[in-house]
Amino acid sequence: FFESNNMTDKIFSLKSLLLQGEHQSKTALSDFFEKFKNDSIALDKWIAIQIESKEFFSKSNETVTSKVKNFLQKSFFSRSNPNRVYALLGTYFFKNMREFHRGDDSESYEIWVNEILMLDNLNSQLAARLTRSFDGWKNFESRYQSKMKVALETVAKKSKSKDVLEVCTRLLENK
Repeated sequence: FFESNNMTDKIFSLKSLLLQGEHQSKTALSDFFEKFKNDSIALDKWIAIQIESKEFFSKSNETVTSKVKNFLQKSFFSRSNPNRVYALLGTYFFKNMREFHRGDDSESYEIWVNEILMLDNLNSQLAARLTRSFDGWKNFESRYQSKMKVALETVAKKSKSKDVLEVCTRLLENK
């Protein structure tokens, strides 16, 4: 990672460090952020790598959900930037299902509801696309299905756009 001289090598080296859970991974993450914090594409990759790298978090005390909550509060995160939203929330909702549906608490579903509803006010099409992360909700174990159904019903009830409402209605009706 530290000797890489192009973005492709840096990204794959960083992924490798995260997957191995090496101590150097934290240093590499910090180094990458400092070098590329003003490059939106690189920053999106930096965010997504961390959210999809469950192995990194299994070797630390930090969960993916806590990392998502932390990133939501950072100045580099903006809900008005669709690519940034996809990097963080799209990766969390679609690409790291094990961590998103982890445990018996409902924290990740609360994040899903809150973020879908916030995005619904800013960019209803983006919110609707992220709502589709629950497309297969009826294929999950019943303990997850019940929480996902409540989340879908909450969003359907509070949604202000036809885009999100249409997706929620279709998912709840299973058509």
